[in-house]
Amino acid sequence: GMLSPEIGQLTNMHFLVLHRNLFYGIIPREMGDLRELKVLDLGYNN
Repeated sequence: GMLSPEIGQLTNMHFLVLHRNLFYGIIPREMGDLRELKVLDLGYNN
């Protein structure tokens, strides 16, 4: 599936590891609201 724009509401998240989940499409603009995010792993998706 696609990443939901609601992911931008998780503003205190430091690590987001979503590799090998068969996600596709664009990364939601709302992910720019994750100011504390240090690690983003979306490897092995579409």
